[in-house]
Amino acid sequence: MKVGRARETRLQTAVFRGSQQLGKVNTDSFVVHLAIGTLHSENKQLTDGIFGTVEPYDGRWVSFHDSVVTLTLDLGRVQDVVSLGLNCMEDQVGDIYLPKVIHIRWSEDGSVYRAAEDIRNAHVPEGLLRHVVHYERILGSKARYIRVEIRNVKQTFLDEIVVR
Repeated sequence: MKVGRARETRLQTAVFRGSQQLGKVNTDSFVVHLAIGTLHSENKQLTDGIFGTVEPYDGRWVSFHDSVVTLTLDLGRVQDVVSLGLNCMEDQVGDIYLPKVIHIRWSEDGSVYRAAEDIRNAHVPEGLLRHVVHYERILGSKARYIRVEIRNVKQTFLDEIVVR
């Protein structure tokens, strides 16, 4: 679901010798959104504009093992925020599970936060085969700071946090 002002682009590349393709076609997806570059720690891949693939160790996913993880995005100034979305991977064979709960909060001043409806996975785990689940909440408000809190069951993999 595309909402708001983010622009998504898909880039496909392959290696050729003359007109003969030598390998497989690689596909990457990129997005420009309000939170690009807002995380500068070891979790900076979560706001670099590059989506993870279905491969958990492609360098684009961030793995969390803690029971509670809190990430705070600073958009630099108060602006209209339509929604927040993120992807999580599940791969039971690889011991990767969906988070049990995702809390999303936002604030104009960093002190008083409003809350979106929590995202809950009532039945964890969902599926045995590797797959990616997209979560999104409509905020429809002004914000400078956005806080995402993830409550894990076990190991959780996240990729791009998209703020539109």
